[in-house]
Amino acid sequence: MPPSTPETGFLEVALSPRAYGALAYQIAGLPLGIATFTWVATGLSLSFGLSFIGVGLILGMAYLLASRAMAVGQGRLAAYISAEEGPAALPLPTAAGFWARLGALLKDPASWTAQVYLLLRMPLGILGFTLLITLLSLSLSALFLGLFPWYHLESAGNGLVHLQSRHGSMTCDLGMDALVQAFIRHPGPARLTAAAVGFLGFLATLHISLGLTRLEAALARLLLRGRNSKKKGRPVMNSDEQ
Repeated sequence: MPPSTPETGFLEVALSPRAYGALAYQIAGLPLGIATFTWVATGLSLSFGLSFIGVGLILGMAYLLASRAMAVGQGRLAAYISAEEGPAALPLPTAAGFWARLGALLKDPASWTAQVYLLLRMPLGILGFTLLITLLSLSLSALFLGLFPWYHLESAGNGLVHLQSRHGSMTCDLGMDALVQAFIRHPGPARLTAAAVGFLGFLATLHISLGLTRLEAALARLLLRGRNSKKKGRPVMNSDEQ
């Protein structure tokens, strides 16, 4: 269980290592989500497809055990990054013999909720990656546009803006000709505004990455519960017990 930490303020998030860890975790969520989806699809297909010759039963048992450990590990990683409470370790069903253990694993709801959590990692990874890459690109572009006046800006008409520098040129479609004209006529205030918007957008991106990581940690706590897990909150110690 990670130590309790105070809430990160809107400006304080820029100095929070957890915020940058959450950002990296969400950006890595796309390849991780694809990997977990491939793992579940391959594991289930091989286990059921080869079950009639007996090899699939051994593969199925190993797959279920590995999937439970993988789901708890990913849930704990999200919880550690976001300073939230992570899922508890899933207790293994106690049974004697291969068939009894396999049957106990198949009857344990945690074996299947672990599959659900691993499958959900893909849409959550796509959402986090797409959203944060888009916000990060827009905010950093606005920040650099305002802080580094190394370019010459001119309007190309119809909302197009042409940036010319010593190293090359680029034409962008902002879709708002009035904004382009304001940038050209008042470069100082416009660049200051762009830098402020980019900085605030970057802070918002860090907060969103933390929120998405906390959501994944909460989802892991909800889905990854063993049979004997209590749904009650933490016990509160009274003054006598302290």
